[in-house]
Amino acid sequence: MSEKKKKHPIAGVFVKKTSSKGHVYHNLVFQKKGIYYGRLQSDPDDLEALQLEIEQLVLQRKSRRKVKFDPSVLFKKRESERVVTPNTLGWLVKQYRNSANVRLVVERKTLHDKELIFESVFQDKDCEYEIKRGLFISLADIPYKDITSYHIRRIADAKLERGLPGAAEKRIRCFKELFNWAMEEGNLPPGAHAIHKNPAAGLKKTKMQVTSKARCECCKKHHTWTEEEIQLWEEFYPIGTKPRLWLDLHLYTGCRISDVERLGPPMVNRNTNCLEFVEHKNAKLNERESNTRKKQNLPILPELEESIRATPTGMKTFLVTHRGMPYSKNCLNADIRKWREAIPNFPKYCTSHGLRKAASCRMIEAGITPDLIMAVFGWKSIRDFESYGENALQARKESDVKKVIGSIGRKRKR
Repeated sequence: MSEKKKKHPIAGVFVKKTSSKGHVYHNLVFQKKGIYYGRLQSDPDDLEALQLEIEQLVLQRKSRRKVKFDPSVLFKKRESERVVTPNTLGWLVKQYRNSANVRLVVERKTLHDKELIFESVFQDKDCEYEIKRGLFISLADIPYKDITSYHIRRIADAKLERGLPGAAEKRIRCFKELFNWAMEEGNLPPGAHAIHKNPAAGLKKTKMQVTSKARCECCKKHHTWTEEEIQLWEEFYPIGTKPRLWLDLHLYTGCRISDVERLGPPMVNRNTNCLEFVEHKNAKLNERESNTRKKQNLPILPELEESIRATPTGMKTFLVTHRGMPYSKNCLNADIRKWREAIPNFPKYCTSHGLRKAASCRMIEAGITPDLIMAVFGWKSIRDFESYGENALQARKESDVKKVIGSIGRKRKR
């Protein structure tokens, strides 16, 4: 139980009287934002003692105040310790980081992660280059025109030898993007050496160690939901529940989890009854280049519309937390695990990505052409279509083989 705040004679201070379990407490509240407020130890009517206590609390607050850490400071500090020579690999990385085009397309956090990867390569002793016998220099001091695929492969192997294939793949990807940017006309300053070939292009992908439970034990890939598993989920979670709405959003739109958590009433076009949105993946790049392939215009099917109407939704998104707020990706994944564990003997490797693959398999089984499926899912190459719908394509191939063999048998009988 608490009473109304009472203004104190000392400027900018309020005394709030509270009671708990028969005890009365006086809490000191400062008017200025960000200053610590705490429980009074002295009598609130004793102004001299109160003034001393205020000064003490302010000093404590200043000593404990948390300054928001800017991660880019760490990279700038490391960069200041190294002397950057023009036309070297370290100089090229600096030009890439300070480029206005890169800052416009790449998010700040992603750019910072790339900076840390480049810096770790330059400080890694396993990646040093031997110019003479026993004399090694950092890769940052090598001219970028002399960098070959041998250097990039050696950079990745340094992580592979430590049992980190994911980190090795990230290094290859970062250097591939760096040299692709340098090869574009107008990015390098005048007088710099031109690059006509990307040394990181053509390198084979490192083999990832499968440790995630989301991958199937038989094929070591993301498991595609079967019709039996979908039916079991629908029987356990009827229409009107949040887990059923999550399933329907994946099945009847084919979106990624990053888009499912964003889908909501603002994206619905009432005239056409369609969902209109830009995919979250590479959203900045798609808007800048006006990539119509990534701008989705999906009709709301009757099954999905029925599920949305029967389920309590939010003003911004269809899926909301128990507090009525939009989901974040990690929070939604945590709830998905709880929903999955609530079903007895339900496979642990059934995830949202598997639902996306199941949606593509349903479209293939319905006889929809690959071009239309690629337009719905936002894929650029036929490889994505084949990898997502491999189960349906394999089943169709087996049925076609049976038909062909059956026709051969009938001809022989004649």
